[in-house]
Amino acid sequence: MLKLETHQASQLQSNSMDQFLTQAIQHLRRELPEHCVGRTDQQLRDRVKSCIQRAQKYGLMGKREIMCFVDVTCLLGEEFDTDSRHPWARALLDSDKLSGRDRANLLLATACSVHRELQTAK
Repeated sequence: MLKLETHQASQLQSNSMDQFLTQAIQHLRRELPEHCVGRTDQQLRDRVKSCIQRAQKYGLMGKREIMCFVDVTCLLGEEFDTDSRHPWARALLDSDKLSGRDRANLLLATACSVHRELQTAK
């Protein structure tokens, strides 16, 4: 049986987190480039790290679920989940009727629609 020392397990987790953060930055630069203009990789990395903690408070634990949350911060604003202009977002995040995956997918789909409407109204 494979047994890892505590420092080895910690290093493995750290490597996994670094890999996720790198992939997240690449995703943001590829899929939402207009929201990355003027931001360094370190600024995006810090944003994703902050989003990980916030998303997990809502029970969004998987990488895809967390990326949905990150994408929504780009579309609606960094504090969209406490923004009075988007009460639907907090209600959705707090819902116990849907799985984390379903909440994340619905959150992103709705945010995309709201973002399009806001852009059209300008």
